[in-house]
This record gives sequence, C-alpha cells and structure tokens, in this order.
Amino acid sequence: MKPQIALSPAEMAELQLLGLDCSDASMCWCKEPNENKYRLFIHDEYYYEAACLHPIPAYTLEDMICKLMITIGWIPRVNKPIIRWIARRFGFCAYGDSPMEVAFEMLKWVLKNHPDKIKRL
Repeated sequence: MKPQIALSPAEMAELQLLGLDCSDASMCWCKEPNENKYRLFIHDEYYYEAACLHPIPAYTLEDMICKLMITIGWIPRVNKPIIRWIARRFGFCAYGDSPMEVAFEMLKWVLKNHPDKIKRL
C-alpha cells in the first residue's frame, strides 16, 4: 500500500464545505491538461497561478497537525505523541489506518464542534 502524502481532492472538498480556508495548504492537486487525472505538487506561485491546471489545495499531515496545535493555542515539544496529545486536549477519540486519516477526522470534528476555535486562524 502506497503511503498517503496529502489529502485527496474529495477530502479537501469536505474541509472546505465545513468552512475551512485551505489557502495555507503546502501542496496542491493540479488537473492535467486534456485529462481527468490530478497530480500532486508543492503549492507555490507557479502552480497557484496556473489557472488552466485547476489547482486544489492539499493538506499534508504536518499541515493538519500545525492547524490543530495552533487551534489549541499551545505547541508541544516535537518528541511527544502529538496526535494523541491533541486528541486528549479536545476530548476526541478516533481510530484510523494511518495518522493522516486520524488527523483528518480530528480536523473535521473540530470544525463541526468548535468552529469558533478554527476561525481564529
């Protein structure tokens, strides 16, 4: 199984529907010209301004963890099990196949249950 580097376009659409401004994503999906396939790129000025590629922002695991840590208002030392620590701070319990999946579910939960905290970012 290939590791997931960033959230899929469908997952990003879910976050945007929940009201999250995703313009700070560090990667983006760009549609190939004359095709229906998307490729993942680092989100920089070149791909952001390439309107013909229909860029869709894409969060990495680090993007989601940083967003959640800033929401809490305190950044722990890196050597702690960060996702578990964030979950305890919010009283959140989730299971998933990967840290990416758990962080995605946690971010959605915060957007649904504590939208006022996310809006500060």
